[in-house]
Amino acid sequence: MRVPSTDAEAVVADRGGGLTFYREGREVEGNLPKKDAVEEFLEKINAEDPDLAATIAGDVFKARHPIGDANLDAYKKVKPLALQSVDQIFRATPPSWLVDGVIRRHSLNIFAGESGVGKSIVSTDLAVAVASGMHFLGQFGIPGRDADARVLICDDENDDSMIGDRLRALNWQDNGSIRFLHFANIDVNDDRDFMRLCATIEDAFAPTLPALIVFDSMIRFHRCEENTSAMASVMHKFRRLAAWGPTVWIQHHHGWSNERSRGHTDIRAAVDCEYSIVRRGTAPADYLVFSCLKSRYAPIEPFRLKILSDRNGRPFARYQGPDQNTDDIIKQAVMSAIADGKQYDLPELRDRLANAMMNVGRDTLRRCIDALASEKKIDMKRGDRNRIKVSLLAGN
Repeated sequence: MRVPSTDAEAVVADRGGGLTFYREGREVEGNLPKKDAVEEFLEKINAEDPDLAATIAGDVFKARHPIGDANLDAYKKVKPLALQSVDQIFRATPPSWLVDGVIRRHSLNIFAGESGVGKSIVSTDLAVAVASGMHFLGQFGIPGRDADARVLICDDENDDSMIGDRLRALNWQDNGSIRFLHFANIDVNDDRDFMRLCATIEDAFAPTLPALIVFDSMIRFHRCEENTSAMASVMHKFRRLAAWGPTVWIQHHHGWSNERSRGHTDIRAAVDCEYSIVRRGTAPADYLVFSCLKSRYAPIEPFRLKILSDRNGRPFARYQGPDQNTDDIIKQAVMSAIADGKQYDLPELRDRLANAMMNVGRDTLRRCIDALASEKKIDMKRGDRNRIKVSLLAGN
């Protein structure tokens, strides 16, 4: 904001509530917040003195401009951003499928699950499917696959022998189409490390780019606190990789609810799709459920898969059909868990289900016990510290 420096100077000052005009050291008009009021004042000045009106109009522009008077010279040298028309937006089409009906090309994805559930085994199957054209999990095709499609796996968790066993279980024969960046200690949020990663990708895959980049797991590729908004910067780097061309597949861990990805909401907000894998059934060898919890595209229906072993005991994953009645299975498990007639609060009930090898998220469990209560199969009461207590109703 400027104030008059000489009696002869005419200036405009932004006083917060509106524009104030000075002439010959005195306030002429004050607090004109509306555009039409300012324009009327300028018209009056222009009739008396066109040169003065032009000077005042220039000051009006500066006072109103969001950049501010001090930065206008630098502002005039900035190259404007490119805008898109509605017609260009209408002509855009969704990315094609990398994995038919499951994963899109050029997308940014998180694949989350508890530790030891089989995430790396599923991701290895995905890498082999993209690199070879084999069906993902023995079920989902790789449409429009390029003959020279290649994959980069950035792995800072599994040793060489473990990775080798998973590849051998899928009968993988090395042809150079899968490359590994192994225990490289890369921080994608560090600009120098990110440049090194991009340079490595270009050097290893030129003249093209990998069709898929797998990160196993996300926590190994940044140094930020996961429960803070600092993760927005980390996810922006992963987004830049996806915008470059590859599909980016980031393994992560479930949070305390056992349903969604761990950490700040900026993690989930940044991705195109959030996939989850959870244990279901009553034994470790029963099955897993693969589901899509968020999608910018059409969502996928949950399906079941199993972690199997080849004749040498090496693990691999296979599709087991759609999963359409998950809540019914959980409700049956809840009924079995409280069949002893005792009262259990929700944490205790989740522990009992976990002991039966059924890991159920808090939100899903609450939904299922609400349904059982409405069906008059269980009783829900408030216990100590206002916690909900669940018990079996007589006759069930």
